Amino acid sequence: MTAEMCRIQRRKLLTLTVAGGTGVVGTVVGAASSGAAAVDIKHSSATSTVVGPGAASETITVSTTGGGLFEFGGDADRSLRVRNAATGKTTTFKPDGDGETYATDHVIIFTGSLEEVPSMDGLVDVRTPEGSESSVTVSGSYSGDRGIFTDQTFAPYIVELLDGSGTVVSTTGEKVYGTNYEWEFDQDGATVTITRDEEVDESWLVEFEIENDSSGDIQAVPHEDGDDVFEIPLDEFNVDDGEYEWEMIIYNGPNSSDEDIAIRLPGGDEQLVTIGAADEGTDGDSGNTESNGDSNSSESADNTSDTESNGDSAPGGDGMPGFGPVATIAGLAGGYALIRRSEDET
Repeated sequence: MTAEMCRIQRRKLLTLTVAGGTGVVGTVVGAASSGAAAVDIKHSSATSTVVGPGAASETITVSTTGGGLFEFGGDADRSLRVRNAATGKTTTFKPDGDGETYATDHVIIFTGSLEEVPSMDGLVDVRTPEGSESSVTVSGSYSGDRGIFTDQTFAPYIVELLDGSGTVVSTTGEKVYGTNYEWEFDQDGATVTITRDEEVDESWLVEFEIENDSSGDIQAVPHEDGDDVFEIPLDEFNVDDGEYEWEMIIYNGPNSSDEDIAIRLPGGDEQLVTIGAADEGTDGDSGNTESNGDSNSSESADNTSDTESNGDSAPGGDGMPGFGPVATIAGLAGGYALIRRSEDET
């Protein structure tokens, strides 16, 4: 197991879900109390990726600094405004006033097309008195520029917490997220190719990780401006022969820090890479899949509630090999799947 994989497995588990077109999601960490306390929010190192037909989007995850709580939803009378720092465009999510009020330290915002987001009604993970994480969908509506996440593949975003008068209570800094990244995957012999978006800068670090419980490796992927695809030579990975799940990580810069992750493109258990003698029989036709979204999204929305909150399993599956309890796959409606991960304990 690589050092990177060991580091990932030491993270604290967070159970994340994704919002539908009428909601965002907050991790429920306690009962709401009266009064509005001061709050300071930041971009979280927790990540989740929504994989749909032909494209993938990283969700925006906001957490409080120092583990503090704030009230959101219902009569808390607060909204979240997302701002594209490059274009100035904004969209605002306002919870329904007659909904429940939650004390939360995390909010997850779906970043796909707000006009085509799958419904997430009924997906609730229960928090136990022993302190396991849980999440619940907050009902509400968006206003403003609903195309904010589709204008660019990569953009810097700021999240602002607003009070009832529209005054900014707290704000994050800027963080680059990848949204609606359209891509195709292909393995031809010992070489994998994945679509390279033209907005990926040649200075950005890209890593390809082979994932397995007993054997794994991660390698940097060289690329230049003008390349149409990333080429990954599988014979450079130090793993045993066999079939593996994988993940490609694109960073917004030259460093491999969690804060610089722009998007992760994950392969599912139906889209494996083959390493060793078996890859001699792999050609472009048999290995080609138009997008990772189709292979990860075989489960329906009816099965989302079967995802265990401890992350050990996913609907109809065994979680994500190589990540164990810190990553799960949930099937969503409309051919979407959600890959959810954890946050550093620090």
